[in-house]
Amino acid sequence: MHALTGRRFLIAGGTASFALAALHVLIIAIGPPAYLYFGRLDLAEAADRGSLMPPLATAAITFLLSVWGVYGYSGGRLIRRVPFLRTGLVTVTLIYLARGLVLVADYSRWLAGEEYPPRQAVFSATALAIGLCYAIGTWQILRKSVDAL
Repeated sequence: MHALTGRRFLIAGGTASFALAALHVLIIAIGPPAYLYFGRLDLAEAADRGSLMPPLATAAITFLLSVWGVYGYSGGRLIRRVPFLRTGLVTVTLIYLARGLVLVADYSRWLAGEEYPPRQAVFSATALAIGLCYAIGTWQILRKSVDAL
């Protein structure tokens, strides 16, 4: 695989991270129905009571996803190199892949006949796809830097 391809995967992962950050801003704006749709009954109930915890927690996630987008773009060389780029990309990759592997549990629930919203499996598959973008791109960057030694 060409290094340019690896950069494209990181740019795709970064763009997906920014899209998820924007989605989380939308969740804050919509409030309880959005928290409920995305499977967070506890946050929906807290938001209904007027608690600031749901929007603050969602804002923190928004910030984190935005940082991950910056790391994807930095690895893809769209923006300048950020500190701890390799460590950051490996960390982001592992988190997305771990979240994506929940797809196995989602599939098990479906096989067991449990009442489980199919959209949860879509969320897991999306995280897995983004994690694979980061993994392929990061692998290309790490391989290229080892080859340069």
